[in-house]
This record gives sequence, structure tokens and C-alpha cells, in this order.
Amino acid sequence: MTWKKKIAGTAAMFILGFIFILPVLWIVMNSIKTSPEIAADFLALPKSLYLDNFKNAMESMNFLVALKNSVVITLGAMLGGLFVSFAGAFGISHLRGKISQNLYLYFVFGQIVPFHAVMIPISVLATNTNLTNSLGGIIILDIGFFCAFGILTFTGFLKNVPRELEEAAAIDGCGVFRIMTQIVFPLVKPATVTIGVLFFMWSWNDFLLPSILIGDSELRPLTVNLFMFRSATSTQWNLFIAGLTLCIIPTIILYICAQKYITSGLTMGAVNKGGMKMQLFRIIPLEKDLWAINEIDKTVMYVINGTERALLLDTGLGLTDLKEEVLKLCGEKSLIVVNTHAHVDHNSGNYQFEEVCVGRYDEPFSHQIVDQELREMSELMFFEIPEKEGFSFEMWNPGPARKICTVRDGDIFDLGDKKLKVLEVPSHTLGCIALFEEKKGWLFTGDIMLTWEVWGHLNPGKSPLAPSASLRVYYESLLKLKKIRKKVSSVFPAHVCEKEKDCYKKYALSPEIINIYCDGIEKYFRRTER
Repeated sequence: MTWKKKIAGTAAMFILGFIFILPVLWIVMNSIKTSPEIAADFLALPKSLYLDNFKNAMESMNFLVALKNSVVITLGAMLGGLFVSFAGAFGISHLRGKISQNLYLYFVFGQIVPFHAVMIPISVLATNTNLTNSLGGIIILDIGFFCAFGILTFTGFLKNVPRELEEAAAIDGCGVFRIMTQIVFPLVKPATVTIGVLFFMWSWNDFLLPSILIGDSELRPLTVNLFMFRSATSTQWNLFIAGLTLCIIPTIILYICAQKYITSGLTMGAVNKGGMKMQLFRIIPLEKDLWAINEIDKTVMYVINGTERALLLDTGLGLTDLKEEVLKLCGEKSLIVVNTHAHVDHNSGNYQFEEVCVGRYDEPFSHQIVDQELREMSELMFFEIPEKEGFSFEMWNPGPARKICTVRDGDIFDLGDKKLKVLEVPSHTLGCIALFEEKKGWLFTGDIMLTWEVWGHLNPGKSPLAPSASLRVYYESLLKLKKIRKKVSSVFPAHVCEKEKDCYKKYALSPEIINIYCDGIEKYFRRTER
């Protein structure tokens, strides 16, 4: 994009922004004018700051009482609408076949029907059920009107939530309600905020329904009382506009406070690079507090959640907003980031984090910017899948973390209820490390052991990547792991064989893989020594 196009685009956005905000500016500008000034020229600037409009409007509108009524109705309708919408969407998303489809279509049709078409039946229904002159009645009816849109929207967002999370929670003994409220609901927080803001504005700005159903002056919301300044013959424009200004302030404040959630809610489940939305990873729950993050079926990262801290093992190819996804899993806990070794398919996402820990012998290779040689190698090995999904290799721009710390054999990453011990195992690189959680029996091996033989990839000579160890040194590292084999319950490698059917289920390997590797290299040694 040329600088002329950038300037033109920026200018166009400013013009559009000004057009949208101009009506609000006119309202605020006229709220501080006298009535004769407004009548003389609605578009003219105020000659002086006349604030008595607000005082007189508040007194005439019974502002505090009307404000209380508006707050009660709006918060009740918003919270109730969110609960009903999410519960309905959760139920629909778990139904199968025609039942789910028919229910979904039912709410689609509900969204199509305008309020004016059902205004009279609603009025009759409210009268027969004693919902008139009642704030609760307005809340119930608002929820009914909101839920069609809410269910449709939540259903779309819930499609991006991995079903494996629910399955893992169910295995741990969670019931349906707990899964819905504690597992799934927190994952759609941006969507919830976005829908909640819309519900708030719809309820807060609603005039027609309260004006039909509420006759008691003490129960009227702001929108109804605002029209007391208008009559069939005249309008007190200065007071009307001042009251209108007071009414729009809460919605503006709410939008400003929730803006970041609204933005993330609109792009939830996707990664935006270069103006394109991509989903290049999936999250797989393995055990309680343990997830695998599979990036384009090429590299696997792990998130381990503890009571005090969480740990991310490897940062992958750097194709996605990894940090955001990890924080969704571990919440507000401090995050420790560790690289098993300094290869581009394991550390290219480091730039998203403040500090990353690496093995001491891989530290020099953890500061480098990916050069052209590495780019060509990476493109050849890893990027054929993203290309099919609209990803351009030129968009890939990985970099190092702002700070690199080193670890050595025996160091402990203390997560509270879990302690991961560092094992120096030079192999795939000289600085390769494994992490072992003895209490759980979890052994995270990086590229030391995979679902296929990896020693064929050893390259002790010159390489743009961090250099590897010799086969003999690699074998000694395997023997080191063999000594703790009986304490190991599961081995978690950094790659799975994408050619295997249902390979995504095979992240946890049997400890027997250690013996298989050792036996394989021993056989090779015996053949070469003959």
C-alpha cells in the first residue's frame, strides 16, 4: 500500500467518524443553549454556557426516580437476557439432528417478526397476566424480545469452543450446569460483553413498550418522562434536548468501558493478520490443568496450570495470537514461558512474551531474528497448510522475546501444586531440555522423542538452526530419561504424526517410548561396530 492510499484511507475514516458523531455533537451543543437560541438557529454555536436547562429538566422529569426505574429495567433485562440466551444457545449447540436445526430456525423467525406486529397482542397478554404497571413485567417482556437475537449470536460463538474442554471437565466429575457456567461461559466473555452492551442499549433506549404498559408516573423510565416536554402544540426544546443528553451519557460510558471486549468479541476465535481472519490452531484438553495447543498439525505446545502460576512450554511458529489463547486457559495467574530448544517451530512466538526461559546452551540462538535462510527452510517444512487457508508467507514475522533467561539441570519451575524439574538432555540441539513433573508423572520431551524416529534429523555440523548433538551424546540423554522411566506415566512430545488417522488423540505417549528409542540406537551402534 502506497503512502497516498494510506493518507486517503485515514482521511476517509476521519470523515466517516465525524459524520457518525455529528448528531451527538449537535445534541450536546444545543443542550447548553436557551430556547430562543435553539429556535433561531439549531445549527449555530451557543453564545454562552447555559446550564439551567439540565437543572430544570431534572426537576421536571423527576429525574432520580426515573433514573432508578431505567436502571432496574435495563440491568434486569440485560442480565436476564444474557442468562436465557446463553442457556438456550448452549442447549441448542448440544442437540443433534433436526431438533437443533428446527429450534435454531424458530429463533431466526422470532428475530424477523417486528415489534409493531405483536404490539397489540403483547398489550392484551400483559393486561391478562398482571404485567402492566410493573417493572418486572417490562423486564420479562424485554427478555422475551432479546433472547432470539442472543441465542442466535451465542450459538455462533459456541461453535468455536472446543468440545474437548467439556469432555475433560465431565471426566473430572463436573455436571452440566457447572460445565456451562464455569468452563464454557468464561471462554465467551468477549461475546457476552458485546451482546450485553446491545441488550443494555435496547432496553435503556426503549420507549414504546414502557409507554404502553406503564401508566403510574412513579414507575416510568427516563425515555417516557422525556416526552413530557412535548405536546401536540409545542415542544420545550431546550429541556427536551438537555434531558436527552442526560439519557445518552450512560450508554456512551458503557461503550467506552467495554470497547476492547466488543472488539475481541467481534473477532473471537480468529487471528487477524494482514486483514484476514484465520484459525490456525486447536486446543485439546489432555488432563485436568493440562492442554495441548496444536498449531497447523505441525507443532504442539503445552499449557500446565498450577494453583499459583501457569507454564507455557514452547511458543510454536508464531502464526497466532498465542498469548491471548493461553491467558484464557490460565486466567489471571502469572505465566512462565519455556522453550524446549531454539528451533523456529518452537520459539517463533516468543516475541509475544516479556520473558522466555531456555536451556543455557541454546541461549545464543534465542536472540536471533529469522533470516532469509531460515525463512526458506521454514517455508519448505511448515507452511504448506497455512497457504491453503489464505496465509501468505510474507506475513510471517517472528522475533525473540524481550528478555531471555537460562535454566540448567535440576532447576525447578514451581507452579504451586505442580513442580516441573529441568532435565538437560542435549540431543536435537545442544541446549535441549525436558520438563518432568514427578507427582503427576508427566514428562515433556520437546523433540527428543516423537511419534517417529528423530535421530535422523541430527545435524552436528553447520546449520542456520541451533546445532544438534552427536548420536552418542543423544543416546546418553536418553539413558538419563531411562533412569526415571518407572516414575513416568505419560510422555508428551512436541510433534505428532499428522499422517496417522486420529493422531490428535495421541499426544500422550507411553513411557515405553523411552525404551524403544534406546533399543533402536543400541541396534544401530551394534551394526556400525561390526
